[in-house]
Amino acid sequence: LKQQQPGTRQAILMAVKNELIERSVHLIDSARLKSTWIDLGLINVINFMIVNRSFRSNEMNVVVDIGANTTGVAIFYKGDVWIRSFSQGGEAITQEVAAVLGVGVEEANKIKMQSPGDLEQAGTEHADSVREVIVNQLNAIAQEVERSIAFFKAEQVRKGMLQPGESIEEAKVFLIGGTAHMHGIDEFFSTQLGIKCVIPHLGSRITWKHEQVNIHVPNGDISRFSEDFIV
Repeated sequence: LKQQQPGTRQAILMAVKNELIERSVHLIDSARLKSTWIDLGLINVINFMIVNRSFRSNEMNVVVDIGANTTGVAIFYKGDVWIRSFSQGGEAITQEVAAVLGVGVEEANKIKMQSPGDLEQAGTEHADSVREVIVNQLNAIAQEVERSIAFFKAEQVRKGMLQPGESIEEAKVFLIGGTAHMHGIDEFFSTQLGIKCVIPHLGSRITWKHEQVNIHVPNGDISRFSEDFIV
């Protein structure tokens, strides 16, 4: 967070359930590591990506964490950080797919992650209906993200950081969370938002010492585990 007057700095106050903190500490302890502090997941991701040189400071960067039941949006621009969350996520998509196909949640979740071509090749019944419910749910999430970006820009104008009508150079939208691994979701959000959306490989510059930490991370990518591992 950027400094205000000399000797002062902006701050974010957070309230978290004790069991969530204890779970994170236990996870780090079980890996025989020592945690020095625990922070909000989205704040951690932003800090990690700044260190990882994923952000350009003069551009607006958006992190969208699509979880099971909620989606978090964090916007970072010239030291300003704005965060919100809303009650919509991948679980709603899974439930819709399960209802259309009459299958269990586990099977519906597997189908949800497939590409449209995979659905047709597998002979998935009601493939068109499945695509429709997936698109509808993703559209709803994309619309909330778009509202978040519009609100943030309006706040920048209100605070005098931008002049009315002045544009912010938009960099990227970074999609993380389990639902972000749905096939083609980056292209879908890029089209809906009109901003390039990518799936970041948050662990690409981390050297894992497997002799000390016995954790399997597929392709070195911890993006789906951001809230657990970026501590």
